[in-house]
Parts: sequence; C-alpha cells; structure tokens
Amino acid sequence: MKYNGNSVLRRKEKQVMAEVKEYNVLLVGATGAGKTSFIARHCGGEFLKEYHPTTRLSVSSCDFNTSAGKVVLNLWEVSDALSAKLRHACYFGTDAVIVMYDAASELSYEAVRNYRRDINYYMCGPIIIAGNKCDREDRIPRDPIITCHKFGFPCYELSTKSGYNCEKPFIHLLRELTGEDDLIPAE
Repeated sequence: MKYNGNSVLRRKEKQVMAEVKEYNVLLVGATGAGKTSFIARHCGGEFLKEYHPTTRLSVSSCDFNTSAGKVVLNLWEVSDALSAKLRHACYFGTDAVIVMYDAASELSYEAVRNYRRDINYYMCGPIIIAGNKCDREDRIPRDPIITCHKFGFPCYELSTKSGYNCEKPFIHLLRELTGEDDLIPAE
C-alpha cells in the first residue's frame, strides 16, 4: 500500500473541523439600529462611517477563539424592509437571535416588542437585546435592567462606534449556545 500524505492531511482537517462548533444567529431590528456596523465592528474590527442599509438578507461568518475551542457564528442580518413572510422564514434554522435598537430612537426601541412577539412564535433559543448608540448625547436614557424585565431577555447597551460593550452580547450567546457558563474569549 502506498502512503498518501494528502489523505492523512484531509483526515486531520476533518478532525479539526469536527471540533469547531457552528451556530446561526439572526440579527433583527429597526432600520438604522446599527446591525451592519455591529457585525463589521466585531468581524472586521472597524466602525462603518457611511450608512448603507441592508436591503434583504446578508450573512457574515465570525470566528471566535474561546476557552471551549473555536466557535463560528454565522450572522444573518435581516433587513427590516423585507416582507413579514420572508422575515419570518429567516427564524427557521437559527440557533439564537440578537434584537437591536437605536438608543436614540423611541420608535426603534418600541419595535423590539414586535420582534419579541415574532421570536416567541417562531423559535426557541437564546435571545439578546442590544441597544446601540448608547454614547450619543441625544440617547434616551434607559436602565438595561428595566429593559431586560420589560422584554424578558438579557439586554446590553453598546456602541459600535466606540466599541463599548460590543463583545458582551456575543460572549453571552456563546455561553448559552455551547452550554459553557465559564466560557471566555481566548487570546
């Protein structure tokens, strides 16, 4: 039998791939809440200065090296402009949801209620509420604990512009999805 180094390498790659955990996370929220910037901040480390609204569905993958090993989150960003029927179809096949709102917009904040109703109907899995733009002077002050109780999900205030708290929703979801309560990001 002839030794084939390529097949050994392929087998090792498959073993490594089997150790990688992969989850689908849906990002929803009102137009202008900062979903695209949130993804860009975490996946690329940059803040997007220009506003380019997502018109349909956008999928980005982010790798997380954690104390529980490598985890890949496929982030499905859904445009608020999609028809309700198409938006609802996106809930199927997702493992978790992040609902974003603009901390300076009352309408954006109140839209969380509609997303909550959809989420409760279409899926069961970890759900996080993220209030973006908490560094703006015109933000509407809200206590995250009260927001958490109002909507029944963990809530984080963050700023994609400054990077403040941007990792916290992801760490929370990673802990819930992997079942590792003491999971921490690895260097």
